[in-house]
Amino acid sequence: MPRHVISSLFVLFLFFASMSTAVAVTVEELYVAEIVTHSQTPLQRTRDAQKGLTQVIKRLSGTNDFADNAIIAAAIRRPDNYYSEYSYASVEKLVPDAALAGSQPEDGMDLETEGNEVSSQRIRIRFEPNLVSKLLRDAGLPFWGSNRPNVLLWIALGDGNSRQFLNESGMDAFNVQLKQQAKLRGLPVYYPLWDLEDTANLTLAEIWGSFLDRIDIASARYQPDTILTARVQQESSGLWSVNWNVKLEERWQLNAVDIGTKQQLATSMIDQIAEEFSRHYAVDSSQRNLQMTIEGINSVESYALASRYLESLSPVVEVNVMSVEDDIVRYLLSTEGRQDQLVGVIELDERMTLLGSDESESRLWYRWLH
Repeated sequence: MPRHVISSLFVLFLFFASMSTAVAVTVEELYVAEIVTHSQTPLQRTRDAQKGLTQVIKRLSGTNDFADNAIIAAAIRRPDNYYSEYSYASVEKLVPDAALAGSQPEDGMDLETEGNEVSSQRIRIRFEPNLVSKLLRDAGLPFWGSNRPNVLLWIALGDGNSRQFLNESGMDAFNVQLKQQAKLRGLPVYYPLWDLEDTANLTLAEIWGSFLDRIDIASARYQPDTILTARVQQESSGLWSVNWNVKLEERWQLNAVDIGTKQQLATSMIDQIAEEFSRHYAVDSSQRNLQMTIEGINSVESYALASRYLESLSPVVEVNVMSVEDDIVRYLLSTEGRQDQLVGVIELDERMTLLGSDESESRLWYRWLH
Protein backbone atom coordinates (compact mmCIF):
# COMPACT_ATOMS: atom_id res chain seq x y z
CA MET A 1 0.00 0.00 0.00
CA PRO A 2 1.43 3.45 -0.89
CA ARG A 3 2.85 5.45 1.99
CA HIS A 4 0.53 8.44 1.46
CA VAL A 5 -2.50 6.12 1.64
CA ILE A 6 -1.28 4.60 4.91
CA SER A 7 -0.75 8.10 6.33
CA SER A 8 -4.25 9.16 5.27
CA LEU A 9 -5.79 6.07 6.87
CA PHE A 10 -3.90 6.82 10.09
CA VAL A 11 -5.25 10.37 10.18
CA LEU A 12 -8.76 9.05 9.53
CA PHE A 13 -8.33 6.62 12.43
CA LEU A 14 -7.34 9.48 14.75
CA PHE A 15 -10.30 11.53 13.60
CA PHE A 16 -12.96 8.86 14.11
CA ALA A 17 -11.38 7.78 17.40
CA SER A 18 -11.59 11.34 18.69
CA MET A 19 -15.16 11.76 17.45
CA SER A 20 -16.38 8.55 19.10
CA THR A 21 -14.68 8.92 22.46
CA ALA A 22 -13.74 12.60 22.91
CA VAL A 23 -11.47 11.76 25.81
CA ALA A 24 -7.84 12.28 26.67
CA VAL A 25 -5.21 9.96 25.29
CA THR A 26 -3.49 7.27 27.33
CA VAL A 27 0.15 7.77 26.40
CA GLU A 28 2.06 4.50 26.22
CA GLU A 29 5.71 3.82 27.06
CA LEU A 30 6.30 6.89 29.20
CA TYR A 31 9.17 5.01 30.83
CA VAL A 32 10.91 4.05 27.57
CA ALA A 33 13.74 6.12 26.06
CA GLU A 34 15.20 5.74 22.58
CA ILE A 35 18.67 7.16 22.01
CA VAL A 36 20.76 7.36 18.84
CA THR A 37 24.08 5.85 19.89
CA HIS A 38 27.59 5.28 18.52
CA SER A 39 28.58 1.94 20.02
CA GLN A 40 27.52 -0.84 22.34
CA THR A 41 30.35 -0.51 24.87
CA PRO A 42 29.46 -0.41 28.59
CA LEU A 43 30.74 3.17 28.87
CA GLN A 44 28.63 4.36 25.94
CA ARG A 45 25.62 2.49 27.31
CA THR A 46 25.97 4.38 30.60
CA ARG A 47 26.11 7.68 28.71
CA ASP A 48 23.07 6.73 26.69
CA ALA A 49 21.20 5.66 29.82
CA GLN A 50 21.98 9.03 31.40
CA LYS A 51 20.41 10.76 28.41
CA GLY A 52 17.50 8.32 28.53
CA LEU A 53 16.78 8.85 32.23
CA THR A 54 16.88 12.62 31.69
CA GLN A 55 14.42 12.20 28.81
CA VAL A 56 12.03 10.11 30.95
CA ILE A 57 12.20 12.53 33.90
CA LYS A 58 11.25 15.43 31.62
CA ARG A 59 8.37 13.43 30.18
CA LEU A 60 6.99 12.34 33.56
CA SER A 61 7.45 15.63 35.42
CA GLY A 62 6.50 17.88 32.51
CA THR A 63 9.34 20.22 33.39
CA ASN A 64 12.98 20.93 32.51
CA ASP A 65 13.58 22.62 35.85
CA PHE A 66 15.65 20.06 37.74
CA ALA A 67 19.25 20.93 36.79
CA ASP A 68 20.08 21.96 40.37
CA ASN A 69 18.26 19.07 42.06
CA ALA A 70 20.90 17.05 43.93
CA ILE A 71 18.76 13.88 44.11
CA ILE A 72 18.13 13.89 40.36
CA ALA A 73 21.78 14.65 39.63
CA ALA A 74 22.88 11.66 41.74
CA ALA A 75 20.39 9.38 39.96
CA ILE A 76 21.56 10.46 36.51
CA ARG A 77 25.15 9.65 37.46
CA ARG A 78 24.02 6.04 38.15
CA PRO A 79 21.24 5.39 35.64
CA ASP A 80 21.78 1.60 35.76
CA ASN A 81 19.94 1.65 39.11
CA TYR A 82 16.74 2.64 37.32
CA TYR A 83 16.41 0.65 34.10
CA SER A 84 15.30 -2.96 33.72
CA GLU A 85 16.16 -3.80 30.11
CA TYR A 86 17.68 -2.44 26.91
CA SER A 87 18.03 -3.46 23.28
CA TYR A 88 19.73 -2.23 20.11
CA ALA A 89 18.40 -1.75 16.58
CA SER A 90 19.85 -0.40 13.36
CA VAL A 91 18.34 2.79 12.00
CA GLU A 92 18.62 3.80 8.37
CA LYS A 93 16.15 6.14 6.75
CA LEU A 94 15.87 9.14 4.48
CA VAL A 95 15.32 12.56 6.04
CA PRO A 96 14.68 15.71 3.97
CA ASP A 97 17.64 18.10 3.84
CA ALA A 98 15.47 20.90 5.17
CA ALA A 99 14.70 18.90 8.29
CA LEU A 100 18.40 18.57 9.09
CA ALA A 101 19.66 22.04 8.27
CA GLY A 102 20.32 24.04 11.42
CA SER A 103 18.92 21.28 13.58
CA GLN A 104 19.51 21.37 17.31
CA PRO A 105 17.68 18.25 18.49
CA GLU A 106 16.97 17.11 22.01
CA ASP A 107 19.75 15.30 23.89
CA GLY A 108 19.88 11.72 22.73
CA MET A 109 18.28 12.47 19.38
CA ASP A 110 21.38 13.68 17.53
CA LEU A 111 21.78 12.43 13.97
CA GLU A 112 24.88 11.53 11.98
CA THR A 113 24.17 12.25 8.33
CA GLU A 114 25.71 11.86 4.94
CA GLY A 115 23.66 13.79 2.38
CA ASN A 116 20.10 13.10 3.43
CA GLU A 117 20.61 9.51 4.59
CA VAL A 118 20.62 8.80 8.32
CA SER A 119 22.48 5.66 9.29
CA SER A 120 23.06 4.76 12.93
CA GLN A 121 22.03 2.47 15.70
CA ARG A 122 19.57 3.16 18.42
CA ILE A 123 19.36 1.90 21.97
CA ARG A 124 15.95 1.42 23.53
CA ILE A 125 15.97 1.53 27.33
CA ARG A 126 13.02 0.63 29.53
CA PHE A 127 13.14 2.23 32.97
CA GLU A 128 11.40 0.72 35.99
CA PRO A 129 8.17 2.69 36.72
CA ASN A 130 8.17 2.20 40.50
CA LEU A 131 11.79 3.28 40.86
CA VAL A 132 11.45 6.34 38.65
CA SER A 133 8.17 7.39 40.29
CA LYS A 134 9.80 7.11 43.71
CA LEU A 135 12.77 9.13 42.42
CA LEU A 136 10.46 11.97 41.39
CA ARG A 137 8.74 11.94 44.77
CA ASP A 138 12.04 11.88 46.66
CA ALA A 139 13.28 14.78 44.53
CA GLY A 140 10.11 16.80 45.10
CA LEU A 141 9.24 16.91 41.39
CA PRO A 142 5.67 16.74 40.10
CA PHE A 143 4.38 13.56 38.50
CA TRP A 144 2.28 13.64 35.32
CA GLY A 145 0.54 10.34 34.60
CA SER A 146 -0.28 8.63 31.31
CA ASN A 147 -3.75 10.19 30.96
CA ARG A 148 -2.94 13.31 28.93
CA PRO A 149 -4.92 15.89 26.93
CA ASN A 150 -4.75 15.58 23.17
CA VAL A 151 -3.78 18.69 21.17
CA LEU A 152 -5.35 19.61 17.82
CA LEU A 153 -2.91 21.54 15.62
CA TRP A 154 -3.91 24.34 13.22
CA ILE A 155 -0.59 25.61 11.83
CA ALA A 156 0.12 27.89 8.86
CA LEU A 157 3.64 28.33 7.47
CA GLY A 158 4.90 31.03 5.10
CA ASP A 159 8.34 31.69 3.60
CA GLY A 160 7.69 35.11 2.09
CA ASN A 161 6.64 33.70 -1.27
CA SER A 162 3.83 31.35 -0.33
CA ARG A 163 1.82 30.02 2.58
CA GLN A 164 0.65 26.51 3.37
CA PHE A 165 -1.22 24.42 5.92
CA LEU A 166 0.84 21.89 7.83
CA ASN A 167 -0.64 18.39 8.01
CA GLU A 168 0.08 14.97 9.45
CA SER A 169 2.24 13.78 6.56
CA GLY A 170 4.17 17.03 5.98
CA MET A 171 7.97 16.75 6.02
CA ASP A 172 8.76 20.41 6.63
CA ALA A 173 11.51 20.84 9.23
CA PHE A 174 9.15 22.58 11.66
CA ASN A 175 6.64 19.75 11.37
CA VAL A 176 9.26 17.01 11.77
CA GLN A 177 10.75 18.64 14.87
CA LEU A 178 7.34 19.43 16.39
CA LYS A 179 6.20 15.80 16.23
CA GLN A 180 9.57 14.50 17.46
CA GLN A 181 9.56 16.88 20.43
CA ALA A 182 5.94 16.08 21.25
CA LYS A 183 6.82 12.38 21.36
CA LEU A 184 9.79 13.09 23.64
CA ARG A 185 7.60 15.07 26.04
CA GLY A 186 4.70 12.58 25.94
CA LEU A 187 2.33 15.10 24.38
CA PRO A 188 -0.36 13.60 22.07
CA VAL A 189 -0.72 15.91 19.03
CA TYR A 190 -2.68 15.49 15.81
CA TYR A 191 -3.66 17.52 12.75
CA PRO A 192 -7.11 18.07 11.22
CA LEU A 193 -8.06 16.07 8.15
CA TRP A 194 -8.13 19.10 5.88
CA ASP A 195 -11.04 17.59 3.98
CA LEU A 196 -13.87 19.53 2.33
CA GLU A 197 -15.54 20.25 5.66
CA ASP A 198 -12.37 21.73 7.16
CA THR A 199 -11.62 23.91 4.14
CA ALA A 200 -15.24 25.12 4.16
CA ASN A 201 -15.04 26.01 7.87
CA LEU A 202 -11.60 27.60 7.99
CA THR A 203 -9.25 29.33 5.56
CA LEU A 204 -5.48 29.63 5.56
CA ALA A 205 -5.86 33.39 6.04
CA GLU A 206 -7.92 32.85 9.20
CA ILE A 207 -5.20 30.66 10.73
CA TRP A 208 -2.57 33.16 9.65
CA GLY A 209 -4.51 35.98 11.28
CA SER A 210 -5.34 34.02 14.46
CA PHE A 211 -9.11 34.28 14.05
CA LEU A 212 -9.71 32.32 17.24
CA ASP A 213 -13.52 32.26 17.03
CA ARG A 214 -13.32 30.71 13.55
CA ILE A 215 -10.72 28.20 14.73
CA ASP A 216 -13.02 27.25 17.61
CA ILE A 217 -15.87 26.55 15.21
CA ALA A 218 -13.70 24.45 12.88
CA SER A 219 -12.35 22.46 15.84
CA ALA A 220 -15.74 21.45 17.21
CA ARG A 221 -16.03 18.35 14.99
CA TYR A 222 -12.84 16.91 16.51
CA GLN A 223 -13.84 17.52 20.15
CA PRO A 224 -10.21 18.14 21.19
CA ASP A 225 -9.02 18.53 24.76
CA THR A 226 -6.72 21.36 23.66
CA ILE A 227 -6.37 23.50 20.53
CA LEU A 228 -3.05 24.95 19.31
CA THR A 229 -2.88 27.44 16.45
CA ALA A 230 0.35 28.93 15.14
CA ARG A 231 1.72 31.17 12.39
CA VAL A 232 5.28 30.27 11.36
CA GLN A 233 6.97 32.73 9.01
CA GLN A 234 10.43 33.56 7.69
CA GLU A 235 11.88 36.93 8.64
CA SER A 236 14.06 39.16 6.43
CA SER A 237 17.09 37.96 8.43
CA GLY A 238 16.50 34.41 7.22
CA LEU A 239 15.46 33.26 10.69
CA TRP A 240 11.92 32.14 11.47
CA SER A 241 9.32 33.40 13.92
CA VAL A 242 6.29 31.71 15.45
CA ASN A 243 3.22 33.39 16.90
CA TRP A 244 1.04 30.82 18.65
CA ASN A 245 -2.00 30.47 20.89
CA VAL A 246 -3.26 27.55 22.92
CA LYS A 247 -6.75 26.93 24.29
CA LEU A 248 -6.77 25.16 27.63
CA GLU A 249 -9.82 24.74 29.88
CA GLU A 250 -11.97 26.87 27.52
CA ARG A 251 -9.61 29.85 27.64
CA TRP A 252 -7.18 31.03 24.97
CA GLN A 253 -3.66 31.84 26.13
CA LEU A 254 -1.72 34.23 23.91
CA ASN A 255 2.04 33.79 23.62
CA ALA A 256 4.87 36.11 22.68
CA VAL A 257 6.59 35.79 19.31
CA ASP A 258 9.77 33.68 19.31
CA ILE A 259 12.55 33.95 16.69
CA GLY A 260 15.09 31.26 15.71
CA THR A 261 15.47 28.24 13.46
CA LYS A 262 12.41 26.13 12.69
CA GLN A 263 13.69 23.36 14.94
CA GLN A 264 14.31 25.74 17.85
CA LEU A 265 10.83 27.22 17.54
CA ALA A 266 9.06 23.86 17.39
CA THR A 267 11.02 22.59 20.39
CA SER A 268 10.38 25.75 22.42
CA MET A 269 6.65 25.73 21.67
CA ILE A 270 6.16 22.08 22.68
CA ASP A 271 8.29 22.53 25.81
CA GLN A 272 6.23 25.52 26.92
CA ILE A 273 2.98 23.63 26.39
CA ALA A 274 4.31 20.64 28.35
CA GLU A 275 5.29 22.97 31.21
CA GLU A 276 1.80 24.52 31.20
CA PHE A 277 0.11 21.13 31.21
CA SER A 278 2.37 20.01 34.03
CA ARG A 279 1.13 22.89 36.17
CA HIS A 280 -2.46 21.80 35.55
CA TYR A 281 -2.24 18.00 35.67
CA ALA A 282 0.99 16.89 37.36
CA VAL A 283 0.70 16.20 41.09
CA ASP A 284 3.17 16.77 43.89
CA SER A 285 4.08 14.21 46.53
CA SER A 286 1.98 15.70 49.34
CA GLN A 287 -0.68 13.17 50.36
CA ARG A 288 -4.17 13.87 51.66
CA ASN A 289 -7.47 12.07 52.12
CA LEU A 290 -10.75 13.05 50.52
CA GLN A 291 -14.24 11.58 50.39
CA MET A 292 -15.80 10.96 47.00
CA THR A 293 -19.48 10.11 46.53
CA ILE A 294 -20.48 8.60 43.18
CA GLU A 295 -24.12 8.28 42.11
CA GLY A 296 -25.44 6.13 39.29
CA ILE A 297 -23.59 2.92 40.16
CA ASN A 298 -26.49 0.55 39.58
CA SER A 299 -24.84 -2.81 38.93
CA VAL A 300 -21.97 -4.98 40.08
CA GLU A 301 -20.26 -4.28 36.75
CA SER A 302 -20.46 -0.49 37.11
CA TYR A 303 -19.24 -0.78 40.72
CA ALA A 304 -16.20 -2.76 39.55
CA LEU A 305 -15.55 -0.36 36.65
CA ALA A 306 -15.78 2.72 38.87
CA SER A 307 -13.47 1.27 41.50
CA ARG A 308 -10.90 0.21 38.92
CA TYR A 309 -11.13 3.61 37.27
CA LEU A 310 -10.40 5.44 40.53
CA GLU A 311 -7.42 3.16 41.16
CA SER A 312 -6.05 3.98 37.69
CA LEU A 313 -5.95 7.75 38.24
CA SER A 314 -2.40 9.04 38.70
CA PRO A 315 -3.21 11.29 41.71
CA VAL A 316 -4.90 8.38 43.58
CA VAL A 317 -2.67 6.32 45.87
CA GLU A 318 -5.30 4.19 47.62
CA VAL A 319 -9.04 3.54 47.27
CA ASN A 320 -11.28 2.36 50.10
CA VAL A 321 -15.06 1.87 50.02
CA MET A 322 -16.86 3.54 52.95
CA SER A 323 -20.46 2.58 52.14
CA VAL A 324 -22.79 1.32 49.41
CA GLU A 325 -26.45 2.39 49.42
CA ASP A 326 -28.79 1.89 46.45
CA ASP A 327 -26.89 3.37 43.48
CA ILE A 328 -24.58 5.53 45.63
CA VAL A 329 -21.06 4.49 46.63
CA ARG A 330 -18.90 6.52 49.02
CA TYR A 331 -15.14 6.21 48.77
CA LEU A 332 -12.26 7.37 50.92
CA LEU A 333 -9.33 8.22 48.65
CA SER A 334 -5.71 8.78 49.55
CA THR A 335 -4.41 11.19 46.93
CA GLU A 336 -1.35 13.19 45.92
CA GLY A 337 -1.51 16.79 44.77
CA ARG A 338 -4.38 19.28 44.95
CA GLN A 339 -8.06 18.43 44.83
CA ASP A 340 -8.58 20.59 41.72
CA GLN A 341 -5.87 18.60 39.91
CA LEU A 342 -7.78 15.37 40.55
CA VAL A 343 -10.91 17.05 39.22
CA GLY A 344 -8.98 18.15 36.12
CA VAL A 345 -7.69 14.63 35.44
CA ILE A 346 -11.22 13.18 35.77
CA GLU A 347 -12.60 15.84 33.40
CA LEU A 348 -10.23 14.62 30.68
CA ASP A 349 -11.86 11.18 30.65
CA GLU A 350 -15.52 12.24 30.76
CA ARG A 351 -16.48 9.04 32.57
CA MET A 352 -18.07 10.96 35.45
CA THR A 353 -19.94 14.25 35.77
CA LEU A 354 -18.98 16.56 38.64
CA LEU A 355 -22.04 17.35 40.79
CA GLY A 356 -20.30 19.22 43.60
CA SER A 357 -16.97 20.02 45.22
CA ASP A 358 -16.06 21.24 48.71
CA GLU A 359 -12.32 21.79 49.09
CA SER A 360 -12.60 22.93 52.70
CA GLU A 361 -14.16 19.56 53.63
CA SER A 362 -12.16 17.53 51.03
CA ARG A 363 -15.33 16.19 49.43
CA LEU A 364 -16.34 15.50 45.84
CA TRP A 365 -19.68 14.36 44.35
CA TYR A 366 -19.92 12.69 40.94
CA ARG A 367 -22.38 10.85 38.72
CA TRP A 368 -21.06 7.73 36.94
CA LEU A 369 -21.68 7.83 33.18
CA HIS A 370 -20.28 4.50 31.89
